[in-house]
Amino acid sequence: MTDTVIAKEESISPSRPRSEIDARHFTMHARLPDFNSKDPGSWFVLLENEFSMNEVLDDGVRYSHLISLLGSRISNFMAVVRAPPPTNKYEFLKQHVLQRCTVSKEQQFKDFVSKMEGSNRLPSRLLHRLRREAVNHEVSQSDAFLKSLWLEKLPEFVWKTVEPHKRNMKLDQLATLADSIYESKGQREVVTSKSKQDGSDFLLKDILRRLEILEECQRQRDKSARADERKKARD
Repeated sequence: MTDTVIAKEESISPSRPRSEIDARHFTMHARLPDFNSKDPGSWFVLLENEFSMNEVLDDGVRYSHLISLLGSRISNFMAVVRAPPPTNKYEFLKQHVLQRCTVSKEQQFKDFVSKMEGSNRLPSRLLHRLRREAVNHEVSQSDAFLKSLWLEKLPEFVWKTVEPHKRNMKLDQLATLADSIYESKGQREVVTSKSKQDGSDFLLKDILRRLEILEECQRQRDKSARADERKKARD
């Protein structure tokens, strides 16, 4: 938290512009929070609370203070600062700051994942770690965001079978399928050249059997859920 110097109050003429009064009053009384790129949303809440407490209403004053608080980081937003809109300049710059920080978090997470070792992990365990790291990096934990990152970390022999099903299967279902293929790797490796086709057929049948079990479990859960809904409706 940056403390501003409190100067001696002097009388302010009613004829002076409101923006000048806002700027002087804010500089004298505000405690300005240091910019936090890791949690910009909360930082803006604190800043705007100071604006509110000190009755800083002028858009130009808010905009100028935001530029000052960003410090050297303002170099990332020079295109915005050089050509601000005629009105709502503060909100315009604020949205660019929030957008850039959010994008940066996701990119940092993707860079982290790219360096993770995934080929020697059971696919479901890899998915579990991705979800845990997404929480730690404060990024989206949605299947849509994590699915492509998870697929990229799979061993090639697993990826080739799983990738065609990515559109019609949920991420947890894909992980179950990937585990089946991964665990069957040893079976494939002991198949001799003479019986490779038989070994491949066995692997495919095993995968299909496990998928049928998974789908049957899902049908039973859906059936149970519908039964509970009908019971509640009757009650």
